[in-house]
Amino acid sequence: MLLSAFARVPLTRLCARPILNHAVRTRTIFNQQAHYRFFSNASKRVAVIGSGSVGSTIALLTMMKNVANEILMVDAIPGVARGQVLDLNDANIVNSCKVRYASLRDAAQANLIVITAGAKQRPGESRQELIDRNYDIMKNIIGGMQPIRKDAVLMIVSNPVDTLTLIAQNLSGLPRHQVLGSGTFLDTSRLTVFLSDLLNVSASCIHAYVLGEHGDSQFIAWDSASVAGRPLLSIPEVRKLDKDQIRQEVSNKAMDIIRFKGSTYYGIGACAASLCESILTNAMSIQPLSVYSSEVDTVISLPAKLGANGIEEIVPVPLGAEERDQFLESAKTLKALGERYRSK
Repeated sequence: MLLSAFARVPLTRLCARPILNHAVRTRTIFNQQAHYRFFSNASKRVAVIGSGSVGSTIALLTMMKNVANEILMVDAIPGVARGQVLDLNDANIVNSCKVRYASLRDAAQANLIVITAGAKQRPGESRQELIDRNYDIMKNIIGGMQPIRKDAVLMIVSNPVDTLTLIAQNLSGLPRHQVLGSGTFLDTSRLTVFLSDLLNVSASCIHAYVLGEHGDSQFIAWDSASVAGRPLLSIPEVRKLDKDQIRQEVSNKAMDIIRFKGSTYYGIGACAASLCESILTNAMSIQPLSVYSSEVDTVISLPAKLGANGIEEIVPVPLGAEERDQFLESAKTLKALGERYRSK
């Protein structure tokens, strides 16, 4: 995805009509005093709530990045968390990060709180029924942490991530910019890896985003995608692709992994650990995350600048007319799913 801050070519050459002009895009929510407090602390503490395969992978990769002084492992089954702590400490041979078992109350005082806990969808269960069960889990977790540290950043990884991020924003009492979800970051990673293989270039050279819902209504922003400043749609190998098939393959890749090995955790673990690094180092990286959009009045995945205080800015993206329709349809789907939880 070619973003205006990095453009060598004016965005108007990629798309005649820039859209998604959020009111927050020009509003700096970064607070210098809060930034000083955050990084002057002797400890950069990360709490991981949910110590299964995803949570433990996030903890391991964050530990390997050497960006946290302490990682707290929390789980509804204490023995699981305690076992992960013992195992993770055995892997901690390259830095001084400490890993320990903790309660929800302990987790509430961390700089960064990552929630991976949640129910898996049962056979024949509707998405709304799944959200109802995960709402109860989220309510118990956030209720058990209260009061939450006022300058903590809360990151949701549990699925369905967009709706659960909306729920967490409503329940936590924290400002919206401090509560975010992993969004379509993993889907975007899958897309860029596919395109890097196709074009034989590094994935880091490709700017292309999957946006909207982390789910069935997600879409690829092809019109503004680029590599080395060149629009992807100007490249013959990309033009001849079946774009809808690529979208479906990206969206359904998790199902393929689950069919072979039962669950997914390395990809989302790597993405979430990268987000932890961005927050703890105030990197101001831009990734597609679950954020509240005032334009559509719901949480949806959009490119956002991520730093010490959470979401610093939502970055406007130029979309074509068809992509704009896909964005609005995805927002409509998410708003309908989250409507019943707004007043709870």
